[in-house]
Amino acid sequence: RVERFGANKVLIEKPRIPVLLFRKLVAPFYIFQVISAVIWFIEEYTVYAIIIICLSALSITNEIYVEVSNSNRLRSLVRSDHRIPVVRSGVRAEVHESELVPGDIVEVNEGPVCADILLLSGLCVADEASLTGEALPVNKEPAVGTGLVTEALARAQFKASCLHAGSIITRVREGSDKCRGVVLSTGFSTGRGELFRSILFPKPISFEFERDSYRYLVVLWSIAIAAFIKRVVDGAGTNTPFFDTMLHSLDLITIAVPPALPLVLSSGIGFAMQRLQKRGVFCIDSRRVNSCGQVTCYCFDKTGTLTQEHLSFVGVDDPEAAGIPTLSIPPQVKLVMATCHSLSTHEGELQGYPLELAMFNASHYSMEYLSDKGKGGFLVMVTSTEDESKKYGVLKRFAFDAAHQRSSTIIEDVDTKKRYVVVKGSLEAVSAISVATPSDLQQKVHSYSADGYYCIGFGMKELPSSSSTIDSINQEEVECNVEFEGVAIFKNELKPETKGMLDELGGAKIDVRIITGDNALTAVHVCRELEMALKPKIAVVDVDATVGGTVFMSADAIKTSTSAQWEGFNTSNIDAVMAEYDLAITGAALEKIRNDCGDDTIQRIIKQTPIFARVRPQQKTWIVEQLIEMGLIVGMCGDGTNDCGALKAAHVGLALSSAEASIVAPFTSKAKAILDVPVLLREGRCALTTSFQSFKFMCLYPIIQLSMVIVLAHVGSEADTEVLLTNNQYVWDDMAIVLGLSIAMLYTGPTYTLSPEKPPNTLFSLSIVASIVGQVAIFIAGFAAALAVLHHEDSWFCSVKDALAYGYDMEALEYSYEDTTTWLFVHLSYIVVAIAFNIMKDPFRLPFYTNKIFTTLVILTLGVNLWFLLDTSGVIND
Repeated sequence: RVERFGANKVLIEKPRIPVLLFRKLVAPFYIFQVISAVIWFIEEYTVYAIIIICLSALSITNEIYVEVSNSNRLRSLVRSDHRIPVVRSGVRAEVHESELVPGDIVEVNEGPVCADILLLSGLCVADEASLTGEALPVNKEPAVGTGLVTEALARAQFKASCLHAGSIITRVREGSDKCRGVVLSTGFSTGRGELFRSILFPKPISFEFERDSYRYLVVLWSIAIAAFIKRVVDGAGTNTPFFDTMLHSLDLITIAVPPALPLVLSSGIGFAMQRLQKRGVFCIDSRRVNSCGQVTCYCFDKTGTLTQEHLSFVGVDDPEAAGIPTLSIPPQVKLVMATCHSLSTHEGELQGYPLELAMFNASHYSMEYLSDKGKGGFLVMVTSTEDESKKYGVLKRFAFDAAHQRSSTIIEDVDTKKRYVVVKGSLEAVSAISVATPSDLQQKVHSYSADGYYCIGFGMKELPSSSSTIDSINQEEVECNVEFEGVAIFKNELKPETKGMLDELGGAKIDVRIITGDNALTAVHVCRELEMALKPKIAVVDVDATVGGTVFMSADAIKTSTSAQWEGFNTSNIDAVMAEYDLAITGAALEKIRNDCGDDTIQRIIKQTPIFARVRPQQKTWIVEQLIEMGLIVGMCGDGTNDCGALKAAHVGLALSSAEASIVAPFTSKAKAILDVPVLLREGRCALTTSFQSFKFMCLYPIIQLSMVIVLAHVGSEADTEVLLTNNQYVWDDMAIVLGLSIAMLYTGPTYTLSPEKPPNTLFSLSIVASIVGQVAIFIAGFAAALAVLHHEDSWFCSVKDALAYGYDMEALEYSYEDTTTWLFVHLSYIVVAIAFNIMKDPFRLPFYTNKIFTTLVILTLGVNLWFLLDTSGVIND
C-alpha cells in the first residue's frame, strides 16, 4: 500500500535559495542589468555601477524573500509531525503520520487530523474552520452500515462521519468505545490536498498590467535603439575612437530600463497587503490585490453573509389561520425539532448551527449527549421539559445533504420501543418525500417567504418492526413516504451594516448579485429591503414540479394572488420577460434551461439575473465561472462550506472566517466583517492606481534621462568630442531623486469611500497614454526653451564648440554650460513629474499631503535642487 499510495504528505517543496537566485539572474531583466553594469564599469562610472548592482540585488532579494515567505506560510499550514496509533493486522503500533496509508485503522485523539478518515467508533467534535471557513464545531459520529464501502460512497453517505485532513479534533467523547476510524485518503488525495493543489497550480488568470508593462519596455527599448544608431552615426564623424563611440552609445540602451522598476512595482502591492493585514484581512495570493481594483461584479451569499448568523424562531404555521404563525406547537413537530439536528453539548452549553439551536430551544426538550452507546445504543437522549415521561433516544443521524436539501434522524421512544424517522429540510425537499401535503401549503409558504421568513418543513413516519437493522439502513430508505407534520418559521435579520455596504458598492457602479441556497421569494424580500437597484417587477423562474417545464411568475403575484398562474419560460418569450422583469431564478431552472436551450441562452440569462436562489454549492461555482467567461472581474463573499468552490473560482474571493490561516479563499476577513468588502476594493483600486502612477513615473524617468544624454551627445558631436554626465550626477538623479520619490509615492493610502469612477484596466488606456505623452511634450518644450535661452545669452555663454575652437584642452574643461543647464533642468523635471502625478485629485487615493513621507521628501529634494540651481558661491563645484 505504501508503494501504491505514497507517503502521507502534502509536499510543498521548500524553495532553495540558490535555485531561486539562479532563476532571477537568468531572467532577461537582470541579464540586461548585469550587461549594463559591465558597460558602466568600463566607462569608469564605478560608484554608479556599484549602486545599480546593489539596487538590483535588493530587488532580487525582495522578490526571493516574498516568494520564500509565501512558500513558508503555505508550508506552515501543512507542517505536522505527529505519531499516530494504528492497528495493522490486529497489532497496535505507533507510526509517523507520513506512513499512514488508505485502509489503516487509526485511533482518533484530540489534535490535528492527518488524513481523511471515516469514523468507525466513538464520538468527537471537529473544528473545520481552516478548510471550510465554518467557525462552528462539527459533531462527528461513527459510520454505521453493512457491506463494502468505497471512498466515494463513504464521502457521499457518511458525511457526518468523515474527518478531514487539516481539521482539528477539539474533543473526543470516547466512553467505553475507542474513537477509531479508517483512513480513506492521504497526501494530495485528501480534501486539504486538493485545496493546496489549487493554490500551487491555480487556473491561469490574465494580468493585463504585467503584459502591458512589457509592451511599454519594448517601446522604450525601440526608442533607445534608434538613439543608439543615431549616436553611432554622429560619432563616426568625430575624432573619437570607434570603441569609445560604441561604448558611449550603449549607454543609451542601458538607460532604457529603470533598474529599480521591479522593486517599485512589488513594493506597492506589499504596502497594500500590510494595510489590509492591519484591518484583519489576510491574503495568500499577492497577485490578486490589483484584481481587487478591477472588480466589476460582486456576488454574495445571503444567510450569514448579508444576514446575521443567528435565526430567531417565530413559530409554526397555524393550519386554521391564514398565514399567521403560532407558538402553539403540535407534539409531533416538537419531537422533530428536538431530535432532527446535529447539536452537541460542551460544558453544559449547546453548540451547533444557529437554525438548529433556535429550533431545539423552541421544542421545550432537554438533551443529554451520551459518551457511548451503552444506554440502548443511543447517541443522544432528549426529554420533554413539559412531560418528563416523554423520552426519546437518537439511534442514527443522516447529515444534511445540500444536493437534496434535507437531513433525517432515526429515533426510538424509550417507553414503547417504537422507532420513527424524523425529517427536516426545505419545503420542496420534504414535500417531495411526503405522502400528502396541505392543499394551501404552497401559497402559505410563498406568503411567508415573500415577507422574508425562513421556512423549514418537517416530516415523520414510524418504522415497521420488520425493518432492517439500524446499521444497514441507508438515507434513501428512510427518507420516503413520510407524513408531512408542519412548517417552522424563522426570521433571519439583516446585519446592520449590510445596507450601507451595498449602497457603497451600488454608488461605485459595481454589479451586485445574490447567490443563495434559500427560497427565491425570501431572497427577493431581502434585496428589496436592502433597496438594491432592481426593476419594479421581479419574476421568479422555477421548474414546474408537475410537467417538468421552466415557468415564471411575478414575485408580487405569487404572494398576493391565489389564482395567479405560472407561465412558460422558454426561448419564445425569454427576451420579452427579461425586458420587463428582473429575474430571481432557481438552481433547478438554471439546470433545465442549460439542458434545453444551450450555453448561449443561459449566459444571456445569467448576465441579467441579479438573484440566484435554491442553488447547490457546485452551481454557485458554475455561476461565478460563467460570469468570468463573460469578461467580468468577479468577487465573491461567503461564510461557509457551501461557498468554498465559488470563493476559489472568483478573481477576488473573501471568506468571512475566524481562521487567520484559512485557505478557503485568496482573502480572509478574520473579523468576519462584511464591511471588509469595500475595504478590499478600495485597497485594490489604490494599489492598482499606485502601480499605474509609479510605472508612469518609472517610464518617464528613462525617457527624460535618455533625452538628456542624447542632447549632450549631440552637443559633443558638433564640437567633435564627447560631453558626458559624471558619475555623481547619475547617482544623485537615480538614487536621491528617482528611487526615493518612486518608493515614497507608494505610501499614499486609499480613499474612505468607493468612487463611481473605475481605474483604467490597461496601461494603454487613453488617460495613461495621454498623461505620459503630455508630460513628454511639456518636458520637450521646457527643455528646448531652456537651451534656446542659454544660446541667446551672449554676454556670458560659451559653448563647448567655441571653447575648443579657442584652444581649451577638453581634459581641463571640467564644466560646460550645456552640461550644467541640461542636468539642472532634468533633475528638476523628475521632481515636477512626481508632483504632477500625485498632486491631482484622485478618486482612488487620499490627497498627496496625507502621505507625509512623500510630501517631506518632495520638499527636501526640491529645496536641495533649487539650491543647486540658484547657488552662485561655488561651494557645490568645490
